[in-house]
Amino acid sequence: MRFFGSFLRCLIPQQLISINDYNINGYVTLPRTKQTIKPELRILKALIKKPEQEQFRMPKETGLSYRTILRTLKTMETDGLVNEPRKENSEKGGKEKKIYSATFKGALIFLKSIAPKPENYYADNSYHYTPEKANKIIINNLAPLTTGTIACFLENLGNQIDFPIFKQINWLEEHYGIDVFRAIISSAKLVIGNDKSPSFNDIADCMLIQGKKIEEIKMTIKEFQMANSCLLREAFTEAFAYELSHLTGKGDLYNRALEELFAKLISKIEQKNQSTLEPLNYLISTLKQTKPSQL
Repeated sequence: MRFFGSFLRCLIPQQLISINDYNINGYVTLPRTKQTIKPELRILKALIKKPEQEQFRMPKETGLSYRTILRTLKTMETDGLVNEPRKENSEKGGKEKKIYSATFKGALIFLKSIAPKPENYYADNSYHYTPEKANKIIINNLAPLTTGTIACFLENLGNQIDFPIFKQINWLEEHYGIDVFRAIISSAKLVIGNDKSPSFNDIADCMLIQGKKIEEIKMTIKEFQMANSCLLREAFTEAFAYELSHLTGKGDLYNRALEELFAKLISKIEQKNQSTLEPLNYLISTLKQTKPSQL
């Protein structure tokens, strides 16, 4: 993750990194006033509740003004948090309706936002952590959404991007219960916290100032988004594998899709010390220990 961030920074002149008056879409970037919930998180929450939404309906779903929705969506799209899978014709013959969805990175950022904070475990000047308490905090932070809503969203996203962990979310919940959501959220928090890549909006701003053509900028940003997404997926897979290895499952724990995913992960990091691989090897043996079930 650090290498990718450093690589991108090498492409941007230092004196231009702080310039953000205009973005690739021509909108002025305004200073953000303090809010309880950032506009990005409100939009992501709405897109998790209903995975595909047109921008015209988002003010009602988020409580944000339409102007704020437009400005925020442009920034989020460039930074790879949302995408526009398709457009639909307007029923009244006006402008085409843009349909937006949350991306893998957008999902991780939302999941990180509902993770318990250290101060949540302090009481009477002492630290009290239990998995049960963590689960309760997550449920409260998630409201009014439910774990069922999250599971449905993750499964749909997993099918779209062919990501086995999300595709198998219902199987994971069946065998590991609510603890698997804690594992997913903890992994998202770790991965996003360690993502050192710069804002793609900053990259677009710099290229725009350098006189690059819009199409060239969009192509470059798309390539960076794809590279960043691959790194995030690999980092999340490793983080989640460790989290899952510390959970106790029930029933038939054989899952071929996850076994193959984690086996590929081990082959990539087998050069690391043995202590790094021990939890993963244990997880693989657990997934193999019973007869195959119908997946």
